Amino acid sequence: MKPLIEHIPTHLWNSSNAIDLMSKAPNFTSQAVVCSMDIVNMYNNIPIEEAIETAMNLIDEHQPLTCNLRTEDIGTLLRFMLTNNIFQFHNEFFKQKSGLSMGSRISPILSNLVLDRLERRVLRKGLTQDPLFYIRYVDDTLAVFVNEQSADMSLTTLNSSHLSLSFTMEKTDPCGWIPFLDMKIKIEDGRLTHKFYQKDTKKDIIIHESSAIPRNVKMNTISSELNRANVLCSKQEDKLTATKFITEKFLGCGYNKKTIATAKQKRKNKINNSFPLYVNIPFVSDNFNWRMKHALQLIHPNIRIYTKENTNLRSFLTKRPTKDTECNKRRCIINNRNICERRFVVYSVICDICQQEYIGSTIRQLHDRIQEHMRSSPSTAISEHIQTCGSQKQLHVTVICQQRNEASLRVAESLWIYRKKPALNRRDECEQAASFISHYVDAAP
Repeated sequence: MKPLIEHIPTHLWNSSNAIDLMSKAPNFTSQAVVCSMDIVNMYNNIPIEEAIETAMNLIDEHQPLTCNLRTEDIGTLLRFMLTNNIFQFHNEFFKQKSGLSMGSRISPILSNLVLDRLERRVLRKGLTQDPLFYIRYVDDTLAVFVNEQSADMSLTTLNSSHLSLSFTMEKTDPCGWIPFLDMKIKIEDGRLTHKFYQKDTKKDIIIHESSAIPRNVKMNTISSELNRANVLCSKQEDKLTATKFITEKFLGCGYNKKTIATAKQKRKNKINNSFPLYVNIPFVSDNFNWRMKHALQLIHPNIRIYTKENTNLRSFLTKRPTKDTECNKRRCIINNRNICERRFVVYSVICDICQQEYIGSTIRQLHDRIQEHMRSSPSTAISEHIQTCGSQKQLHVTVICQQRNEASLRVAESLWIYRKKPALNRRDECEQAASFISHYVDAAP
């Protein structure tokens, strides 16, 4: 589902993405107003069926990688997942009746898709004047309108275009600034300017100097915070103010001025030397390599060293992994190491003589499971077919898909059996798969 986000032109990945888009924005007139919009309780107010329908339409339109699942299969899985949100409160279990669940990984993606469809329908067709500039991070939106009347009209149209979503708008303060993400935005001389911003309610909880954490992690934390303050400001005086604020924050957590100055210098060296110089040296010992690294960095601060594999007698005598694709298991039917040792797979066995197919799944190595199918006692569907049709050498084994856990594997197997209805699968297996899938289709609202 996540690749669908790339087709949303107004979506933001982070603050740096917002700054890049603002730098490409056109010049605005003196009547233009900048404002931010938010949605009240967005996740719980997005209808599940609308989210599923939007996602399925975009899948059909853009054809992303779906791991051989049809759009209808994805819709069934989404409906099952979104309508079974169970949570516990005071030792009691509850089921969410409507809306997307907060904390779910799929909720932000579906919310973005629903809001994009709403924006395309309303902001481009429902208004007489489109926004001059419009970007959005999930439910936080930054927009520039021709004038204040156009902004109010946009808010009214958005609120009247959806039954459950309620939009709110925040306008600039007396100085012309509007907060958005971790920045403040303002129109100056027709251009969007920005500076570092932190909410008053945010607590300065960072790594304390006395904590038992490696020093390089602490230094990188200081460096990244200083870099963030520098990137988020478009004016030099704002950069100095933000740097001073970050410095005081780390001083309050036990860091001394020398440590912070070292982190600042590290950041400057990284900016001035964007292309590091890599030096390859043999590994002698940890102490030697550490001393060599610091000695080389005295010559050039952006030198990076890496060690190469030792070429010694042991490396020649040690048996290296073979690149042969043939399986080393005795009497292996598959005889292809690319798939023989794979686990948690849904597989297909096709008879080359009659083209009949069997679909199954296994959490063990695939060639072990296929070898079990060849046994005549107890008989299996494949072993019975071999006695009827011919030699086991006529069987062709392929992997349909691979999953991460057993639960996902069983769902995938049932979907494939339900879809293809393979002739070699026994009747009870097909009926069980059909019952499994139809149960969740019928249970979905």
